[in-house]
Amino acid sequence: MELGSNGLRDNLGEIEQNDQDFDDLIPGFGGSSTSKGMVVKLGQQSIHVIVLGFSSATITEEDIRDEFKYKVKHGKEVFASTSHKRHEIKVGTILRFLVKR
Repeated sequence: MELGSNGLRDNLGEIEQNDQDFDDLIPGFGGSSTSKGMVVKLGQQSIHVIVLGFSSATITEEDIRDEFKYKVKHGKEVFASTSHKRHEIKVGTILRFLVKR
């Protein structure tokens, strides 16, 4: 991922134009407390996201839909959908998620 001179803010400005939004990543999505962020790190049990360019959030395994399975493809970590071949969460992906309180 290229960070550029303004770091993550360069990429976060494109959130609304990104085709890789996963509106239904978390069951029950659609509530008023949703947010968008850029994936900066993946692990077998979590997705780490930067929100609004400065705040971090972690989406844990129990909150990731069952259809997304952790894999290593071509040496890179991804969460790949088992029902939609082209849906993939990887570093740099912009995704929408439900904020738990």
